[in-house]
Amino acid sequence: MIVFRYIMERKRSVNIKHRLPLIAVTVASVLCIAISIFSLQSGQFIIFQNLFYIPIIISCYYYTKQGFAFSVVLSCSYFFLIIAFTSDPMIIRGAVIRVILFILSAAVITALSICSLSHYMDLDFLYI
Repeated sequence: MIVFRYIMERKRSVNIKHRLPLIAVTVASVLCIAISIFSLQSGQFIIFQNLFYIPIIISCYYYTKQGFAFSVVLSCSYFFLIIAFTSDPMIIRGAVIRVILFILSAAVITALSICSLSHYMDLDFLYI
């Protein structure tokens, strides 16, 4: 009975460890979008966009290519939020530049994560 309980607790802790990045990306994305909507409704168009870097970095680091795709979707959601709340061409132009920066940042982090994972696998293979 004690062995069974130990095995079940170990499996549960491993499951939680593997799900932490997913939980972090989900919570960060939901908070980011909620804060964005609140900021846009109150007339603030500048500061909140920096929050988008948090889920972008986490998703690209842990999920590489899928994280990059998620980052592109998140970046586009930022752009559509801006369009929904303003028609000022200067703000929209700034949003386009930020979307490009979000995607470029996601691409760099994804490339570095893939490279790091590749080197880790090479080192792991050498020591087997």
